[in-house]
Order: sequence, then C-alpha cells, then structure tokens
Amino acid sequence: MKNPIFKIFFGLFLIFSVCVSIFGQENKDSAQTCNADKNKVKKEEKKDPLNLEDCAPQDYDCKIDYYTEKIAKTEDSEDWCNSCDYYQDRGIAYYEKGDFTNALSDFNFVIKNGRFIGLSSLYRGKIYEKKGNYDSALSDYLKFQSDQGLLGIGNIYRYKREHEKALEYYNKAIVKNYRLSKAYFGRAVIYLELGRILNQKESEEDKTKAIQYFKDALKELDSVIEIDLNYTEAETYLRRSQVYRQLGETEKADADFQKYNELDEAAKIKQF
Repeated sequence: MKNPIFKIFFGLFLIFSVCVSIFGQENKDSAQTCNADKNKVKKEEKKDPLNLEDCAPQDYDCKIDYYTEKIAKTEDSEDWCNSCDYYQDRGIAYYEKGDFTNALSDFNFVIKNGRFIGLSSLYRGKIYEKKGNYDSALSDYLKFQSDQGLLGIGNIYRYKREHEKALEYYNKAIVKNYRLSKAYFGRAVIYLELGRILNQKESEEDKTKAIQYFKDALKELDSVIEIDLNYTEAETYLRRSQVYRQLGETEKADADFQKYNELDEAAKIKQF
C-alpha cells in the first residue's frame, strides 16, 4: 500500500499542472488577440492616398488635404515650379472656403514662382476687392482679362465712381459672356445712381434722362433675375424695389422689398 501522503502530493501536482496549462493557453490567446488588435489599429491608421474625385463639390477641407498631399510629393526644379498648379488649386479651395489668409499665401507663391499666373492673379484680385484694397485688385485684374477679370475691373471703377470706365468694362465682360449676371447687376447699380443724381435737378430734360436711366436699370435687373435666380437674390430685389419706387410704381416696389426681406432672412438662417 502506497503512502497516503504521496497520494495527496501527487494529486496536488496534477491539479497544478492542469492549471498551469490552462493559464498558459489563456495568456497565449490573449497575446494573439492583443497583437491582432494592434495590427488592426495600424491598418486603420494607414490611410489610402486621397483622390480628388472622392471629395464632394463643397468639401473644401477634403480638396485642401488632397492638394497639400500633392504639394508634399512634388519636387520643384530650378527651371520649373512643378507644384504651382497644386498651390493654385489649393488657393482656390481656400478661397471658396472663405479662408482668404491661406488663399492669399498660396496665390502669392504661384505669382512669385510660376509662369502661368493669370488665374492666381484673378483670385488674388477678388480677395483684394473684398478687403477694399481696390488699387491692388485693379492691378491683378488687368493681368487676366477674362470675363471675370473684366467684371472685376468694372467693379473697381464702380467703387471709385468712375462710371464711364465701369460701364466700358461691364460691356466688354458681357461681350465675352452674355450670361454674366453680375455684369448686368453692376450696370443696373450705375444706372440707378445716375438716375438719382439727375432726378434731383430742376430741368425737365434732366428728369427725363433720369427716368430713362431708371428704365435701363430695371431692364438690367430683370436680366439678372432671368439669367441667374441664385445670384445675390436679396440684393437684386432690393435694387429693383428702389427702381420701382423712383418710377412711382409703389405696389411693385413694396412687393420686391418684401421679397428682399424674405430672401435676406433665409440667407441669414442658412449661414447658421
């Protein structure tokens, strides 16, 4: 008969061996799971290269990321700025986003280092115009006299109250693009202002000319609404309301002014 103490120790040894085996397997499984999780995280962190077509039309941050990645991977030579196109496109994305500081920085880079600087000059001109730096805006617009550039020149001369020059460039812009609603709007604002000036004078001849200016302004604003209902609708209806009031058509003036208030309020709500 074997020693009872031996049996007890032997049983304890078996229990210990089983526990060690189970615990070791659990640790192994846990380690494998942990490693798998780490690999999954690394895989998730590694992003695929951005594609421009994956960006929604108004997802400007996506476009900015795409062009930034392209700039980082593009090497410029001493003779050619290979990255300038990406800087220009990123600048436009910044502009559309409303980030004029970064947009201006990108356009300045292109104008300093690139050879084809027209589009960057146009957009830099737009930024200067928004900031009220009219002389710098005019200088940039003159470098790129597309329909948009001509429109910009017309705007600057209008702000400077040089009406004849403004009308000259609005007319040129419309010749290039007869559906350029902003040029018609610019002409309407000038006709309205000229009509108001003449209407304050005493002679019947001046008052007759004023009425003709008001009618011309009305025709231009009708064209704006017909061409592009989405172009600054609120301001367009406000201006037409003012024209109708000058012509003594009170009901139409009130209707347009109400339309202006509705659209202006809708635009404010949309911003939030």
